[in-house]
Amino acid sequence: VLFEVEPKVKGTSGRVFRPDFGLVKYSTGQFPLERIDLGYVRTLTAESTSGKTHAANAVFRMWVEIQDAPVELRATVIDDRYSEWSATDTKALSNYSTVFFWGTERERFRDAVVRLGLQGGARRALTAL
Repeated sequence: VLFEVEPKVKGTSGRVFRPDFGLVKYSTGQFPLERIDLGYVRTLTAESTSGKTHAANAVFRMWVEIQDAPVELRATVIDDRYSEWSATDTKALSNYSTVFFWGTERERFRDAVVRLGLQGGARRALTAL
């Protein structure tokens, strides 16, 4: 499984979204190799209340528009280390993605990615998180 930075994902409106990371793998044993998208990860961080709401709304729209993408994991990783996020914002996100709070749920996020089959150097890189 490989990481792709800011993959382009077309939404239902035709708008192109760019999650922070794509999790992909390629088929083995046959040529040409087939790309298989496994998941998307979007991170959220903001300092002000209005900034948090704006960020959550933008990510919510992305998840709604790409909800039909054939992937196993849609992860929203929220940086809650320095301030609290509104339950209203995070609950809405959890309807379309799995929400992970970075300050308290790093290992749960790592486990979710590992379950997709992450191995080798990329797995060691996640362990450093």
